[in-house]
Amino acid sequence: YQRRVHGGERRAMELLAEGHKASILRQAEGESEATMIQAEATARAIAHVARALGENQQAREVIGMRLTEQYINAFGKLAKESNTLILPANAGDPSAMVAQTWKLVQALSSDAGGTAGGQK
Repeated sequence: YQRRVHGGERRAMELLAEGHKASILRQAEGESEATMIQAEATARAIAHVARALGENQQAREVIGMRLTEQYINAFGKLAKESNTLILPANAGDPSAMVAQTWKLVQALSSDAGGTAGGQK
């Protein structure tokens, strides 16, 4: 009788472990699927932006301003959330930071649009 009880407890533990393993696998599969959906949506958004940049100078300027804003906000976030801060050489001159970021955006849009200096 004792052997049956111990065997039953062991089987119950095995079933519990199998159930837990299956639950973890289902969760991982769900997270993987969510990551793929997000990656596909990001890829579609990037393709849409790339088309807009190639077709429209004003779109390039708007994207450039948005990227500049995000660049500045990222440095502000680093300053608030970290005890280590990485700053560009011109951190004391916000207008120079904006100009540097804008030059980068123009160079990138130049490559995307196939034009020199971001101009058509």
